[in-house]
Amino acid sequence: GINAEYGQPTGFLRTCPSNNRDILPSLPETIRAPFLYHNESLLLFQNNKATWEFGLYQIVVDQLSSLSAVITDDFVEGDFTLELLSQTDVRLLTGITRYNENAFYTLLQPGNYSLRLTRTGDWINATSACLPFSFHLELNQTVSESYCFDKIEDALSTYPEFLPSSLDTVRFLKSSNKIHFAGSFWIPPMEYYVVKNVTLTPAVPSLFRIFLEPHSIDIDVRLATQTGQSIAEGSNGWGTEEELIATLDANQTYVLAIIYYNWYSAPLNCLAHDIEFAIAPLASTTLDPYCPQSGKDHWPTSIPQNPTLPYSALI
Repeated sequence: GINAEYGQPTGFLRTCPSNNRDILPSLPETIRAPFLYHNESLLLFQNNKATWEFGLYQIVVDQLSSLSAVITDDFVEGDFTLELLSQTDVRLLTGITRYNENAFYTLLQPGNYSLRLTRTGDWINATSACLPFSFHLELNQTVSESYCFDKIEDALSTYPEFLPSSLDTVRFLKSSNKIHFAGSFWIPPMEYYVVKNVTLTPAVPSLFRIFLEPHSIDIDVRLATQTGQSIAEGSNGWGTEEELIATLDANQTYVLAIIYYNWYSAPLNCLAHDIEFAIAPLASTTLDPYCPQSGKDHWPTSIPQNPTLPYSALI
Protein backbone atom coordinates (compact mmCIF):
# COMPACT_ATOMS: atom_id res chain seq x y z
CA GLY A 1 0.00 0.00 0.00
CA ILE A 2 0.88 3.66 0.09
CA ASN A 3 3.60 4.48 2.61
CA ALA A 4 3.58 8.27 2.74
CA GLU A 5 6.44 8.75 5.17
CA TYR A 6 7.40 12.26 4.13
CA GLY A 7 10.03 13.18 6.70
CA GLN A 8 11.24 16.76 6.97
CA PRO A 9 14.83 17.67 6.04
CA THR A 10 17.23 17.49 8.96
CA GLY A 11 19.73 19.96 7.57
CA PHE A 12 23.31 19.06 6.78
CA LEU A 13 24.67 17.46 9.94
CA ARG A 14 28.01 18.79 11.15
CA THR A 15 27.68 16.76 14.37
CA CYS A 16 26.26 13.26 14.63
CA PRO A 17 23.80 11.85 17.19
CA SER A 18 25.52 10.26 20.17
CA ASN A 19 23.55 7.02 19.89
CA ASN A 20 25.64 5.98 16.87
CA ARG A 21 22.55 4.47 15.18
CA ASP A 22 21.67 4.51 11.51
CA ILE A 23 18.29 5.83 10.39
CA LEU A 24 17.47 3.70 7.35
CA PRO A 25 14.31 3.41 5.21
CA SER A 26 11.55 1.54 7.05
CA LEU A 27 9.98 -0.57 4.31
CA PRO A 28 7.76 -3.67 4.31
CA GLU A 29 9.35 -7.08 3.81
CA THR A 30 7.81 -7.29 0.32
CA ILE A 31 6.98 -4.22 -1.76
CA ARG A 32 3.98 -4.37 -4.10
CA ALA A 33 2.21 -1.71 -6.16
CA PRO A 34 0.86 0.80 -5.43
CA PHE A 35 3.68 1.91 -3.17
CA LEU A 36 5.16 5.30 -2.26
CA TYR A 37 7.94 6.11 0.19
CA HIS A 38 9.84 9.39 0.64
CA ASN A 39 12.02 10.43 3.57
CA GLU A 40 14.46 13.36 3.82
CA SER A 41 15.60 12.51 7.36
CA LEU A 42 17.72 9.39 6.92
CA LEU A 43 21.20 8.88 8.34
CA LEU A 44 24.09 6.48 7.82
CA PHE A 45 27.05 6.20 10.18
CA GLN A 46 30.39 5.50 8.55
CA ASN A 47 32.03 3.35 11.21
CA ASN A 48 31.73 -0.41 11.55
CA LYS A 49 30.57 -0.96 7.95
CA ALA A 50 31.91 -4.35 6.93
CA THR A 51 30.32 -4.19 3.47
CA TRP A 52 29.32 -1.47 1.04
CA GLU A 53 25.71 -2.65 1.03
CA PHE A 54 23.42 -0.93 3.55
CA GLY A 55 19.95 -1.77 2.22
CA LEU A 56 18.26 -4.64 0.32
CA TYR A 57 14.52 -4.61 -0.43
CA GLN A 58 12.31 -7.17 -2.20
CA ILE A 59 9.90 -6.04 -4.95
CA VAL A 60 7.11 -8.24 -6.37
CA VAL A 61 5.48 -7.12 -9.64
CA ASP A 62 2.17 -8.70 -10.68
CA GLN A 63 1.66 -6.74 -13.93
CA LEU A 64 3.53 -4.21 -16.03
CA SER A 65 4.54 -1.44 -13.61
CA SER A 66 6.65 1.70 -13.44
CA LEU A 67 9.39 1.99 -10.83
CA SER A 68 11.25 5.12 -9.81
CA ALA A 69 14.01 5.10 -7.18
CA VAL A 70 16.06 8.10 -6.05
CA ILE A 71 18.72 8.43 -3.36
CA THR A 72 20.40 11.76 -2.59
CA ASP A 73 23.39 12.56 -0.43
CA ASP A 74 26.52 14.69 -0.28
CA PHE A 75 28.54 13.38 -3.23
CA VAL A 76 31.91 14.39 -1.77
CA GLU A 77 31.60 12.10 1.26
CA GLY A 78 28.77 9.74 0.38
CA ASP A 79 28.29 8.77 -3.26
CA PHE A 80 25.45 6.27 -2.74
CA THR A 81 24.25 4.04 -5.58
CA LEU A 82 21.05 2.12 -6.40
CA GLU A 83 21.07 -1.28 -8.08
CA LEU A 84 18.12 -3.30 -9.41
CA LEU A 85 18.65 -7.08 -9.26
CA SER A 86 16.79 -10.03 -10.78
CA GLN A 87 15.46 -12.93 -8.73
CA THR A 88 18.79 -14.68 -9.35
CA ASP A 89 20.79 -11.63 -8.19
CA VAL A 90 21.80 -10.58 -11.71
CA ARG A 91 22.29 -6.82 -11.83
CA LEU A 92 19.73 -5.39 -14.26
CA LEU A 93 20.15 -1.68 -13.76
CA THR A 94 22.38 0.78 -11.94
CA GLY A 95 21.25 4.29 -11.10
CA ILE A 96 22.65 7.31 -12.92
CA THR A 97 24.55 9.81 -10.76
CA ARG A 98 23.74 13.48 -11.32
CA TYR A 99 24.54 16.24 -8.80
CA ASN A 100 24.23 14.61 -5.35
CA GLU A 101 21.66 12.14 -6.68
CA ASN A 102 21.60 8.57 -7.95
CA ALA A 103 18.35 7.54 -9.64
CA PHE A 104 16.63 5.43 -12.25
CA TYR A 105 13.17 5.23 -13.83
CA THR A 106 12.14 2.03 -15.54
CA LEU A 107 9.32 -0.33 -16.48
CA LEU A 108 9.14 -3.76 -14.84
CA GLN A 109 7.60 -6.91 -16.27
CA PRO A 110 5.87 -9.31 -13.82
CA GLY A 111 8.42 -11.02 -11.59
CA ASN A 112 10.50 -10.75 -8.43
CA TYR A 113 13.23 -8.15 -8.03
CA SER A 114 15.58 -6.72 -5.40
CA LEU A 115 16.64 -3.11 -4.86
CA ARG A 116 20.08 -2.70 -3.32
CA LEU A 117 21.49 0.45 -1.70
CA THR A 118 25.28 0.70 -1.70
CA ARG A 119 27.99 3.21 -0.92
CA THR A 120 30.71 3.50 -3.53
CA GLY A 121 33.10 5.88 -1.79
CA ASP A 122 35.98 5.10 0.57
CA TRP A 123 35.25 6.76 3.91
CA ILE A 124 38.62 6.23 5.55
CA ASN A 125 39.51 9.92 5.17
CA ALA A 126 35.96 11.27 5.49
CA THR A 127 35.50 14.32 7.71
CA SER A 128 32.02 13.41 9.03
CA ALA A 129 31.21 10.37 11.16
CA CYS A 130 27.72 10.15 9.63
CA LEU A 131 25.94 11.22 6.48
CA PRO A 132 22.37 12.45 6.01
CA PHE A 133 20.54 11.20 2.93
CA SER A 134 17.09 10.99 1.42
CA PHE A 135 15.36 8.11 -0.34
CA HIS A 136 12.37 7.99 -2.68
CA LEU A 137 10.73 4.82 -3.99
CA GLU A 138 7.56 4.65 -6.07
CA LEU A 139 5.95 1.61 -7.71
CA ASN A 140 2.76 1.98 -9.78
CA GLN A 141 0.80 -0.43 -11.94
CA THR A 142 -0.57 2.50 -13.93
CA VAL A 143 2.18 3.69 -16.26
CA SER A 144 1.95 7.47 -16.44
CA GLU A 145 2.43 9.05 -19.85
CA SER A 146 4.71 11.58 -18.20
CA TYR A 147 7.38 8.92 -17.90
CA CYS A 148 7.75 8.90 -21.71
CA PHE A 149 9.64 5.61 -21.62
CA ASP A 150 9.57 5.34 -25.40
CA LYS A 151 11.81 8.45 -25.48
CA ILE A 152 14.63 6.91 -23.45
CA GLU A 153 17.87 6.66 -25.37
CA ASP A 154 20.64 4.15 -24.80
CA ALA A 155 22.63 6.81 -22.94
CA LEU A 156 20.51 6.99 -19.79
CA SER A 157 22.56 9.88 -18.46
CA THR A 158 20.75 12.11 -20.95
CA TYR A 159 17.34 11.04 -19.66
CA PRO A 160 15.56 14.15 -18.31
CA GLU A 161 14.54 14.31 -14.68
CA PHE A 162 11.45 15.72 -13.03
CA LEU A 163 11.60 19.27 -11.73
CA PRO A 164 12.01 19.17 -7.92
CA SER A 165 9.29 20.77 -5.81
CA SER A 166 11.88 22.16 -3.41
CA LEU A 167 15.59 22.99 -3.20
CA ASP A 168 15.44 22.69 0.61
CA THR A 169 16.63 19.10 0.42
CA VAL A 170 19.72 17.02 1.12
CA ARG A 171 20.52 17.15 -2.58
CA PHE A 172 20.67 20.95 -2.67
CA LEU A 173 20.54 23.58 0.10
CA LYS A 174 20.59 21.08 2.98
CA SER A 175 24.07 19.98 1.91
CA SER A 176 25.61 23.30 0.92
CA ASN A 177 24.86 27.03 0.91
CA LYS A 178 26.29 27.18 -2.60
CA ILE A 179 24.88 25.20 -5.53
CA HIS A 180 25.34 25.37 -9.29
CA PHE A 181 23.37 22.89 -11.31
CA ALA A 182 22.41 22.42 -14.95
CA GLY A 183 20.22 19.65 -16.32
CA SER A 184 17.44 18.57 -18.62
CA PHE A 185 13.94 18.49 -17.15
CA TRP A 186 10.60 17.16 -18.37
CA ILE A 187 8.03 19.72 -19.46
CA PRO A 188 4.81 18.65 -17.72
CA PRO A 189 2.08 17.22 -19.99
CA MET A 190 -0.50 19.93 -20.57
CA GLU A 191 -3.42 21.03 -22.65
CA TYR A 192 -3.17 24.81 -22.28
CA TYR A 193 -0.73 25.82 -19.54
CA VAL A 194 0.77 24.53 -16.29
CA VAL A 195 2.75 26.08 -13.43
CA LYS A 196 5.51 24.24 -11.54
CA ASN A 197 6.54 25.78 -8.21
CA VAL A 198 9.92 25.23 -6.56
CA THR A 199 10.55 26.48 -3.02
CA LEU A 200 13.96 27.54 -1.72
CA THR A 201 15.17 28.88 1.64
CA PRO A 202 18.80 30.06 1.77
CA ALA A 203 20.46 29.96 5.19
CA VAL A 204 22.56 33.07 4.47
CA PRO A 205 22.05 36.18 2.29
CA SER A 206 22.53 34.87 -1.24
CA LEU A 207 22.55 35.65 -4.92
CA PHE A 208 20.23 33.58 -7.13
CA ARG A 209 20.27 33.14 -10.89
CA ILE A 210 18.34 30.89 -13.25
CA PHE A 211 18.60 30.39 -17.02
CA LEU A 212 16.12 28.51 -19.24
CA GLU A 213 17.12 27.61 -22.78
CA PRO A 214 15.11 28.92 -25.77
CA HIS A 215 12.33 26.47 -26.60
CA SER A 216 9.62 25.93 -29.17
CA ILE A 217 6.96 26.55 -26.51
CA ASP A 218 6.46 29.65 -24.37
CA ILE A 219 8.09 29.43 -20.93
CA ASP A 220 8.13 32.19 -18.30
CA VAL A 221 9.81 32.32 -14.90
CA ARG A 222 8.93 34.27 -11.75
CA LEU A 223 10.46 34.53 -8.27
CA ALA A 224 8.29 35.64 -5.34
CA THR A 225 8.03 35.41 -1.57
CA GLN A 226 5.72 32.90 0.04
CA THR A 227 3.17 35.68 0.49
CA GLY A 228 3.17 36.37 -3.25
CA GLN A 229 5.32 39.51 -3.36
CA SER A 230 7.12 39.52 -6.71
CA ILE A 231 10.92 39.66 -6.53
CA ALA A 232 11.87 39.23 -10.19
CA GLU A 233 10.31 38.02 -13.43
CA GLY A 234 11.51 36.78 -16.79
CA SER A 235 9.10 36.91 -19.72
CA ASN A 236 10.92 37.39 -23.00
CA GLY A 237 8.29 35.93 -25.30
CA TRP A 238 8.05 32.75 -27.33
CA GLY A 239 11.14 30.87 -28.50
CA THR A 240 13.65 32.93 -26.52
CA GLU A 241 15.77 32.32 -23.46
CA GLU A 242 14.47 33.22 -20.00
CA GLU A 243 16.57 34.27 -17.06
CA LEU A 244 16.47 36.28 -13.87
CA ILE A 245 18.86 37.24 -11.11
CA ALA A 246 17.95 38.35 -7.58
CA THR A 247 19.34 38.72 -4.08
CA LEU A 248 17.77 36.55 -1.36
CA ASP A 249 17.45 37.17 2.38
CA ALA A 250 18.58 34.57 4.88
CA ASN A 251 15.96 32.11 6.20
CA GLN A 252 13.31 33.56 3.89
CA THR A 253 11.35 31.03 1.82
CA TYR A 254 10.91 31.94 -1.84
CA VAL A 255 8.78 30.38 -4.55
CA LEU A 256 10.24 29.96 -8.02
CA ALA A 257 7.42 29.54 -10.55
CA ILE A 258 8.11 28.13 -14.01
CA ILE A 259 5.10 28.68 -16.26
CA TYR A 260 4.61 26.64 -19.42
CA TYR A 261 2.16 27.74 -22.15
CA ASN A 262 0.81 25.63 -25.01
CA TRP A 263 -0.22 27.73 -28.01
CA TYR A 264 -0.63 24.68 -30.22
CA SER A 265 -3.94 23.02 -31.03
CA ALA A 266 -2.96 19.61 -29.63
CA PRO A 267 -1.87 18.69 -26.07
CA LEU A 268 1.87 18.47 -25.49
CA ASN A 269 3.68 15.50 -24.01
CA CYS A 270 7.21 14.09 -23.73
CA LEU A 271 9.05 17.39 -24.18
CA ALA A 272 12.10 18.46 -22.18
CA HIS A 273 14.21 21.58 -21.80
CA ASP A 274 17.48 22.62 -20.15
CA ILE A 275 17.64 24.69 -16.98
CA GLU A 276 20.68 26.07 -15.18
CA PHE A 277 20.46 27.65 -11.75
CA ALA A 278 22.86 28.80 -9.06
CA ILE A 279 22.71 30.06 -5.49
CA ALA A 280 25.79 31.55 -3.83
CA PRO A 281 26.32 33.40 -0.54
CA LEU A 282 26.65 37.14 -1.14
CA ALA A 283 29.83 37.10 0.94
CA SER A 284 31.50 34.95 -1.73
CA THR A 285 30.27 36.92 -4.76
CA THR A 286 31.67 40.38 -4.00
CA LEU A 287 33.71 41.99 -6.79
CA ASP A 288 36.43 43.32 -4.50
CA PRO A 289 39.30 42.66 -4.74
CA TYR A 290 38.96 40.50 -7.85
CA CYS A 291 37.89 43.20 -10.33
CA PRO A 292 39.92 46.35 -11.13
CA GLN A 293 38.60 49.67 -9.77
CA SER A 294 36.14 47.87 -7.44
CA GLY A 295 34.02 46.70 -10.34
CA LYS A 296 33.54 50.09 -11.98
CA ASP A 297 33.34 50.34 -15.77
CA HIS A 298 36.50 51.44 -17.54
CA TRP A 299 35.81 52.71 -21.05
CA PRO A 300 38.38 54.25 -23.42
CA THR A 301 38.56 58.03 -23.03
CA SER A 302 38.59 58.56 -26.81
CA ILE A 303 38.30 56.66 -30.06
CA PRO A 304 40.39 57.68 -33.11
CA GLN A 305 38.45 59.61 -35.76
CA ASN A 306 39.58 57.19 -38.44
CA PRO A 307 40.40 53.99 -36.58
CA THR A 308 42.07 51.16 -38.38
CA LEU A 309 39.61 48.31 -38.54
CA PRO A 310 39.29 46.15 -36.63
CA TYR A 311 39.68 48.51 -33.65
CA SER A 312 40.02 47.15 -30.13
CA ALA A 313 40.74 48.55 -26.72
CA LEU A 314 41.16 47.07 -23.29
CA ILE A 315 38.12 48.02 -21.23
